[in-house]
Amino acid sequence: MDIGIALVQKCEAAREAGLTAAMVKETESDTTRLILASIFYADVKSGGFAKFVYNANGVYLPEMVDVLTAIGAENTNSHLDAVLNYCVSHHDDYVAFLEGDFTDSSFKEKLNALTESYEASEAHMEIEAADTLQKLLDHAK
Repeated sequence: MDIGIALVQKCEAAREAGLTAAMVKETESDTTRLILASIFYADVKSGGFAKFVYNANGVYLPEMVDVLTAIGAENTNSHLDAVLNYCVSHHDDYVAFLEGDFTDSSFKEKLNALTESYEASEAHMEIEAADTLQKLLDHAK
């Protein structure tokens, strides 16, 4: 099965079960890494970094850095780092974005631009960490 499809299915299953990344407290377990990677992949694939940041609601952004490091997704981590730096350096806009209803704003436009930069790169998470993600998916069966 395609890794991307498997990640989206894992994300959907976790969300349907009532599990959100906000409930996940540590990033050392394979289960946690797979859930967070799945949520990241599904959100970024369907709505870019804006959707991921909005859905994360400030709760598990730093943990995602740990997960990307652990699974060897260096390019993706570099792009997420740019997103996090933008959120920190534009804190008031970031808070307003989280408190809003996901409508267009200059903050969301910047996140969309960062997404375009990530999409233009060739090493997306599901590619650069394919072996590790496949092992996590196989272990979860």
